[in-house]
Amino acid sequence: MENANMNLIFTEIKKIREDLDYLKKVVEFGIDDIILTDDEEKLIKDTLSQKKKGELLTLEEVFGE
Repeated sequence: MENANMNLIFTEIKKIREDLDYLKKVVEFGIDDIILTDDEEKLIKDTLSQKKKGELLTLEEVFGE
């Protein structure tokens, strides 16, 4: 059971890392240079939806205090 929990935590950490890498790329571009693809728009909408539902984990929830 503990191994399954660790796998879940690592999966969530991987998602967070991918999201942070994506956000870093977005920030590096000027606002005029940002043109989102349909997949990127869907990702943003899904993320906002997850946030509203309380489904996203904070860094504290993942790593502890």
